[in-house]
Amino acid sequence: MKRTREDYTAGGEVSLGYGAPSWCRGQLLGRGGFGSVFVAKLKKPCFGFPPTIAVKSEHAASGSSSLLNEERFIRALKGCPNVVQSIGSDITTTNSGDIIYNVFLELASGSLADFIKKSGSGTGMPEFLVRNYTRSILIGLKQVHDHGFVHCDIKPHNVLLVPNADGYVAKIADFGLAKRRHARDTSGIRGTNLFFSPEMVRYGIQEAPSDIWALGCSVLKMFTGKPPWAATPKSELMSRIATDSPMIPPHISKSSPKVLELLFCEASCEEVDNYRAIESHLFTRIR
Repeated sequence: MKRTREDYTAGGEVSLGYGAPSWCRGQLLGRGGFGSVFVAKLKKPCFGFPPTIAVKSEHAASGSSSLLNEERFIRALKGCPNVVQSIGSDITTTNSGDIIYNVFLELASGSLADFIKKSGSGTGMPEFLVRNYTRSILIGLKQVHDHGFVHCDIKPHNVLLVPNADGYVAKIADFGLAKRRHARDTSGIRGTNLFFSPEMVRYGIQEAPSDIWALGCSVLKMFTGKPPWAATPKSELMSRIATDSPMIPPHISKSSPKVLELLFCEASCEEVDNYRAIESHLFTRIR
């Protein structure tokens, strides 16, 4: 049994154990199906921790293990520059006895979905930004797949933009639904319907190529500001995904449609040569 130390965070929380720095929970940044994310500030300097961090929290009583699952995958991907990094964890209890699991993450400036929304309703982002962020996500996905994992929920909401010397770098986040590649899975396909791939709908197969397809859908949303498919009843949506490819917008430059064709390729998307082919087209007109 962990001992309780007298280290109170904002809101009357008490930290359990001695492994975490002294911190205060601040503003809510976002809430999703797998926990809530807050800004947090350290009460005093701590080696290895920036003064301001993000804290993703989940009530233990919810019965969900998604945050624990997420932390395991992020720890395994430590050092991957295009995957959001964990810098520790803590367990707290509230005055009412709730147990809260907290994972400390590097602080981002928002999600890719936030930036798409800010670019204007239905107008999309400038093409040079689409290319830069797509390249970052592609590199991150290769890192995820090379470690033997499948993310299972690639979409703009699950990509964070972290400040760097050149502006922002896109980093893959939200590993709550991630799994090991080729693992026996009895829970069925997972993720967000609009980003499902054809093999998921037809055969219930969700492996690395499904992540690549979802990246293609995300690229379309960056270009257009709209989802890859129109809002339709689920049965109709599944039928369209199984038989069609999303429409490629006509206004993008000549090399970008080729990138999207490669991202929407159903065969051997996980091969190294295909990653290189996609990346070579992304570098066109940038270098």
